[in-house]
Amino acid sequence: MIIGRLDLHNRIIRKRLLFLGITTTILTELLSEGLTYYFIPYIGKEAATFLFNTGPILPNLLYILSATGSVFSILIICLYITEKFENNWFVTSIVQTGQLTLTHYVSHVFIGIGTLILLNRMEHQTLLFVLLFATAFFIFSILFSVLWRKKFSRGPIEWIMRKLAS
Repeated sequence: MIIGRLDLHNRIIRKRLLFLGITTTILTELLSEGLTYYFIPYIGKEAATFLFNTGPILPNLLYILSATGSVFSILIICLYITEKFENNWFVTSIVQTGQLTLTHYVSHVFIGIGTLILLNRMEHQTLLFVLLFATAFFIFSILFSVLWRKKFSRGPIEWIMRKLAS
């Protein structure tokens, strides 16, 4: 919430956020490794890894810190890229896809997972199949976004949510 209130056009704020993000991520990852290594002799490798990892399952304080630092860094890098290449067709397509985030979130469940269920391909797939399916779905999402935004200012789910909220 705080980041949304900052003037992200200000280069000084951006540099500070990027520095904060990178520093937080690196220090958290180093702390995670250090604590895990230190506690292995006392509680075992499995318990130490469980308590001090930065993975999303099960999320803990170190995960939240590392993810927050990563998000700050990625946000600033994305802002830089979109400003530097604002007229690039690929960047414009990705921006339009980001403007339909809620629609794509819902569609990945109903269309993406629904398709896998219909094809009986939900479990035990090869890495190649997963990669190809995810890539095809990603490309479909981008194409849908670009075509949709030519006619409408909001995505279908975003439009429904706006109508319900007002």
